[in-house]
Amino acid sequence: MYLNVTIATSIKYGNYKQYLRAAQNLQKFVNKAAPHLEKLLDVPAEMDVRIRPIYKSKYTTMYGRYVHTGDRHIELDPRYGIKSAIQTFMHEMVHVEQFHSGALEYNTWDGQYRWKGVDTDNQSIAKNYQEYLELPWEKEAYSRQKELAIAICSMTEYDVTF
Repeated sequence: MYLNVTIATSIKYGNYKQYLRAAQNLQKFVNKAAPHLEKLLDVPAEMDVRIRPIYKSKYTTMYGRYVHTGDRHIELDPRYGIKSAIQTFMHEMVHVEQFHSGALEYNTWDGQYRWKGVDTDNQSIAKNYQEYLELPWEKEAYSRQKELAIAICSMTEYDVTF
Protein backbone atom coordinates (compact mmCIF):
# COMPACT_ATOMS: atom_id res chain seq x y z
CA MET A 1 0.00 0.00 0.00
CA TYR A 2 1.23 3.49 -0.84
CA LEU A 3 0.46 6.28 1.61
CA ASN A 4 1.17 9.90 0.75
CA VAL A 5 1.86 11.30 4.23
CA THR A 6 2.02 15.08 4.64
CA ILE A 7 2.48 17.37 7.62
CA ALA A 8 0.35 20.50 7.79
CA THR A 9 1.91 23.90 7.27
CA SER A 10 0.57 24.98 10.68
CA ILE A 11 2.86 22.36 12.26
CA LYS A 12 5.85 22.98 10.00
CA TYR A 13 5.84 26.78 10.19
CA GLY A 14 2.82 28.06 12.13
CA ASN A 15 1.20 28.04 15.55
CA TYR A 16 1.86 24.32 16.13
CA LYS A 17 5.62 24.19 15.49
CA GLN A 18 6.17 22.64 18.93
CA TYR A 19 4.55 19.45 17.56
CA LEU A 20 6.87 19.14 14.55
CA ARG A 21 9.02 16.37 16.04
CA ALA A 22 5.92 14.38 17.07
CA ALA A 23 4.48 14.86 13.57
CA GLN A 24 7.72 13.72 11.95
CA ASN A 25 7.82 10.62 14.18
CA LEU A 26 4.22 9.84 13.27
CA GLN A 27 4.99 10.35 9.57
CA LYS A 28 7.96 7.97 9.87
CA PHE A 29 5.78 5.35 11.56
CA VAL A 30 2.98 5.58 8.97
CA ASN A 31 5.47 5.27 6.11
CA LYS A 32 7.04 2.24 7.78
CA ALA A 33 3.60 0.67 8.35
CA ALA A 34 2.32 1.24 4.79
CA PRO A 35 3.72 -1.92 3.13
CA HIS A 36 2.25 -4.10 5.89
CA LEU A 37 -1.30 -2.73 5.98
CA GLU A 38 -2.63 -4.86 3.12
CA LYS A 39 -1.65 -7.97 5.11
CA LEU A 40 -4.01 -6.89 7.89
CA LEU A 41 -6.82 -5.05 6.13
CA ASP A 42 -8.73 -4.94 2.84
CA VAL A 43 -7.79 -1.39 1.84
CA PRO A 44 -7.17 0.53 -1.40
CA ALA A 45 -3.69 0.51 -2.92
CA GLU A 46 -3.17 4.25 -2.33
CA MET A 47 -4.39 7.00 -0.07
CA ASP A 48 -3.41 10.24 1.63
CA VAL A 49 -2.67 10.69 5.32
CA ARG A 50 -2.55 14.25 6.62
CA ILE A 51 -0.94 15.04 9.95
CA ARG A 52 -2.55 18.16 11.35
CA PRO A 53 -4.26 19.60 14.42
CA ILE A 54 -7.87 18.42 14.59
CA TYR A 55 -10.49 20.09 16.72
CA LYS A 56 -12.97 18.40 19.01
CA SER A 57 -16.55 17.77 17.99
CA LYS A 58 -19.58 16.64 19.94
CA TYR A 59 -18.83 13.08 18.83
CA THR A 60 -15.22 12.57 19.78
CA THR A 61 -11.97 13.95 21.07
CA MET A 62 -10.79 13.92 17.43
CA TYR A 63 -7.36 12.32 17.59
CA GLY A 64 -8.01 11.49 13.96
CA ARG A 65 -10.67 10.91 11.35
CA TYR A 66 -11.33 9.36 7.99
CA VAL A 67 -12.78 11.83 5.52
CA HIS A 68 -14.87 9.58 3.29
CA THR A 69 -16.27 12.16 0.89
CA GLY A 70 -14.40 13.93 -1.89
CA ASP A 71 -10.70 13.10 -1.81
CA ARG A 72 -10.79 10.31 0.75
CA HIS A 73 -8.02 10.64 3.31
CA ILE A 74 -7.09 10.08 6.94
CA GLU A 75 -6.25 12.97 9.25
CA LEU A 76 -4.16 12.34 12.36
CA ASP A 77 -3.39 14.76 15.19
CA PRO A 78 0.16 14.41 16.60
CA ARG A 79 -0.55 16.33 19.81
CA TYR A 80 -1.61 13.29 21.87
CA GLY A 81 1.47 11.08 21.64
CA ILE A 82 2.61 8.26 19.39
CA LYS A 83 0.68 5.52 21.21
CA SER A 84 -2.65 7.33 20.75
CA ALA A 85 -1.74 8.24 17.19
CA ILE A 86 -0.98 4.62 16.24
CA GLN A 87 -4.23 3.31 17.74
CA THR A 88 -6.14 6.14 16.06
CA PHE A 89 -4.45 5.40 12.75
CA MET A 90 -5.50 1.76 12.95
CA HIS A 91 -9.05 2.76 14.01
CA GLU A 92 -9.30 4.98 10.94
CA MET A 93 -7.83 2.23 8.74
CA VAL A 94 -10.72 0.00 9.87
CA HIS A 95 -13.08 2.68 8.53
CA VAL A 96 -11.10 2.75 5.28
CA GLU A 97 -11.61 -1.01 5.05
CA GLN A 98 -15.33 -0.69 5.87
CA PHE A 99 -15.86 1.77 3.01
CA HIS A 100 -13.52 -0.05 0.61
CA SER A 101 -15.26 -3.40 1.16
CA GLY A 102 -18.75 -1.87 0.93
CA ALA A 103 -19.72 -2.77 4.51
CA LEU A 104 -20.18 0.95 5.19
CA GLU A 105 -21.57 3.29 2.57
CA TYR A 106 -22.48 6.97 2.64
CA ASN A 107 -24.89 8.62 0.25
CA THR A 108 -23.76 12.23 -0.19
CA TRP A 109 -27.10 13.07 -1.77
CA ASP A 110 -29.19 12.48 1.36
CA GLY A 111 -26.52 12.05 4.04
CA GLN A 112 -27.67 8.48 4.66
CA TYR A 113 -25.28 5.83 6.00
CA ARG A 114 -25.78 2.17 5.11
CA TRP A 115 -24.19 -0.51 7.30
CA LYS A 116 -23.96 -3.98 5.79
CA GLY A 117 -26.85 -3.24 3.43
CA VAL A 118 -29.18 -1.66 5.99
CA ASP A 119 -29.98 2.06 5.86
CA THR A 120 -29.55 3.94 9.11
CA ASP A 121 -32.24 6.21 10.41
CA ASN A 122 -30.82 9.70 9.99
CA GLN A 123 -32.71 10.76 13.10
CA SER A 124 -30.84 8.17 15.17
CA ILE A 125 -27.32 9.00 14.00
CA ALA A 126 -25.16 9.97 16.96
CA LYS A 127 -26.15 13.18 18.66
CA ASN A 128 -23.46 12.86 21.35
CA TYR A 129 -20.32 10.90 22.17
CA GLN A 130 -22.14 7.97 23.81
CA GLU A 131 -24.42 7.51 20.78
CA TYR A 132 -21.37 7.76 18.51
CA LEU A 133 -19.75 4.86 20.41
CA GLU A 134 -22.89 2.75 19.79
CA LEU A 135 -22.78 3.07 16.00
CA PRO A 136 -22.04 -0.42 14.62
CA TRP A 137 -19.12 0.72 12.44
CA GLU A 138 -17.56 2.52 15.43
CA LYS A 139 -18.02 -0.55 17.64
CA GLU A 140 -16.12 -2.59 15.06
CA ALA A 141 -13.33 -0.01 14.69
CA TYR A 142 -12.87 0.32 18.46
CA SER A 143 -12.91 -3.44 18.96
CA ARG A 144 -10.13 -3.95 16.37
CA GLN A 145 -7.87 -0.92 16.82
CA LYS A 146 -5.69 -2.24 19.66
CA GLU A 147 -5.08 -5.69 18.14
CA LEU A 148 -4.22 -4.06 14.80
CA ALA A 149 -1.91 -1.54 16.51
CA ILE A 150 -0.08 -4.39 18.24
CA ALA A 151 0.20 -6.31 14.97
CA ILE A 152 1.48 -3.36 12.93
CA CYS A 153 4.02 -2.44 15.62
CA SER A 154 5.25 -6.03 15.64
CA MET A 155 5.53 -6.10 11.83
CA THR A 156 7.46 -2.81 11.76
CA GLU A 157 9.48 -3.64 14.88
CA TYR A 158 8.22 -0.42 16.41
CA ASP A 159 8.63 -0.51 20.18
CA VAL A 160 5.33 0.66 21.70
CA THR A 161 3.40 -1.17 24.42
CA PHE A 162 -0.41 -1.05 24.42
